[in-house]
Formats: sequence, C-alpha cells, structure tokens
Amino acid sequence: MSWPLRPALSAEACLAQLQRFLLLAYRTLREPRDDRTRLFAFRLHQFIAGAGDLFATLEAPAVRYLDVKGQQFQPGQPEKRLFNTVFCRECGQEYFPVWASGPLKDPESFEPRELSDRSREDDEEVAFGLLMPDPEGIWSDAEVAEAFPEEWLDHARAEPRLRSNYNRYRPIRRHVTADGACAGEGLPTWYIPAPFASASTVG
Repeated sequence: MSWPLRPALSAEACLAQLQRFLLLAYRTLREPRDDRTRLFAFRLHQFIAGAGDLFATLEAPAVRYLDVKGQQFQPGQPEKRLFNTVFCRECGQEYFPVWASGPLKDPESFEPRELSDRSREDDEEVAFGLLMPDPEGIWSDAEVAEAFPEEWLDHARAEPRLRSNYNRYRPIRRHVTADGACAGEGLPTWYIPAPFASASTVG
C-alpha cells in the first residue's frame, strides 16, 4: 500500500517554520513570571552530535576563541589557554572543567582539566571543579532563598541561610584572565567546587 505524497516544501519554508517553533517554545514559560522555567530551553549544540571535544578561551562569548583540535593555546597567543568546554544537558549553560590552585575557599588560578580527571599525581593538593562564565551577572548568591534549592536552606532564623553541610558546594565568585589567573579585569565567573552537586545528589 502506498501513501499519497504531499507537495514538497522548500528548504527555506521548512527552516522558517522550524525557527518559529523553536523561538515560540523558548519564550513559553512553564510557570508565569519565572524566566527559569522555559518549556524548551534549547541551545544549538543540543542538535549537533558530539564528534569530539570543544575547547575555548576564558573570554566573553562574543570574543572567545573556539577550537576542536585540542590545542593548548590560541594560535599565535600563548597567553590565552584553551579550556575544555562542557554543557548542561538541561539548560545549555557552558562550563569549564578546571584544576584550582590556592586556598580551598579562595582559589588563585585555574588550569584546564579533562572532565573525567579527579586527581593529579604531580600535585594532590590541587582541587578540581568547574568554572561557569557569567559576564552578564545572570546568577547571584546574594539572596540565598532565591539562589539555592529549598532543601539546602536552614530556616531556623529570620533570614534563611545555607545548611552547614552544603556550604562546601557554594559557588565562589572569581574574575579570571585568559591565562587562568584570578584578576580583577578578568572574565566574571563562578567557581563551583567538585563534586558538582544538585538538590537531589547532596546529603
């Protein structure tokens, strides 16, 4: 049995319809007035099969250098290191796996890390975690009740605060230059100490 064929649509018409659908789904919120509950928070990389790693410099999205060959530095600019880049499967936020040098709560510099690496034979005291670039200041920990999951909070006092067993997972604000050093003129980021914790994985 054969089905009747519909007239073929042009590639331009298909592309326009797909764009309209993606933008409408992105603008639709699961909950009114809550910009974090988008029906479909798509990012372009969600539609690209991963053929390898992506590397980027620690710079703002509009100017950062991207590479898929696994080089250590941006060609011709050895002061700009390339960091492995990974993405959140739910929202598309990019993260840089890093080694953090310096005090646990006050890191001084970062080096590139493979996502699966958890220890370094040459330096057992170096911590590992993730850097989340935030040049536009989208996230803030100023309002604890808004920034963290409910089960992380202690409501015993007038103002909620993080429970003591969750303090070690609190992101640390850092400005990071392209060579990985912490400096005031660098890219605004949040350093998230490992392991990367969610509301359901921390006890």
